[in-house]
Amino acid sequence: MPPCVICKEPVSRWPSFWPSGEPHYKLVHPDYFKWFRRFFIVLLIFDAVLIATLGILNLFVPVADIGNVLARFVPDSPPYHILTLILTFAELVIVIIIYQVKLYRFKLEWRENH
Repeated sequence: MPPCVICKEPVSRWPSFWPSGEPHYKLVHPDYFKWFRRFFIVLLIFDAVLIATLGILNLFVPVADIGNVLARFVPDSPPYHILTLILTFAELVIVIIIYQVKLYRFKLEWRENH
């Protein structure tokens, strides 16, 4: 059985990324449950806006024009598709760091109180 990410108590037979699938998180770690839900919703909204923005740029602005605009402000800028990959990877790294730091704080708080 996979353990709880905070207290390591076995919570389910099936691993679950989404804590709402487990009553343990709602009952034992309500602060984590509320934070994770908000974090996930904000992440989905941010990603939807990012994808829509990049999609609109790709549809209405030729890649050559985007490259010319970037070159005016950032000399020796990478090609647009490379820049898109870099932005996507940077967002992924930032999200993972934010989640790990917050999870570490929840674990510390749990250890101090129990």
